[in-house]
Amino acid sequence: MAISAPPRERVQEQQEVWIFDHALTFEEYLEQYEGVKEHVELIRGVPTTRMAANIPHEKLFNWFYVLITMFVESRDLGIIFGSRTAVKITNYDGRLPDILFIRKERLHILEYLCLSEPPDLVIELISPGDRLSDRLKLEADYLSIGVPEIVFVDANR
Repeated sequence: MAISAPPRERVQEQQEVWIFDHALTFEEYLEQYEGVKEHVELIRGVPTTRMAANIPHEKLFNWFYVLITMFVESRDLGIIFGSRTAVKITNYDGRLPDILFIRKERLHILEYLCLSEPPDLVIELISPGDRLSDRLKLEADYLSIGVPEIVFVDANR
């Protein structure tokens, strides 16, 4: 007789998606959404918006971004990008990490609109409204492409 554990957390979720007549490829996504102000990621061929960042999230982002950038630049370690650099997960999936780092010896992976290989570090900032399921999907996506370091920062914890 198998006993199943109760779910850790039950939450109702809502999400905004844009529908096209076909699943967008990563390359089509880059062309379609270059310069768009919303935070749009490509999930299984579907452009999907993430909630606009709230003020505490933006303050935490600014603090982390400045701190890490100053550290990386002072030691000439590589480059830091924030929230608008596309990371290809598959031909039909792309993410926009809050902060990512690329080591100096790997700067050749930078392309005009994205990276040709996984970044060396991804930092995702957790906001109060973020869903656990989204966090788990992010982690799974980054692990699937071999990102060596993934950090989730939850200011409320």
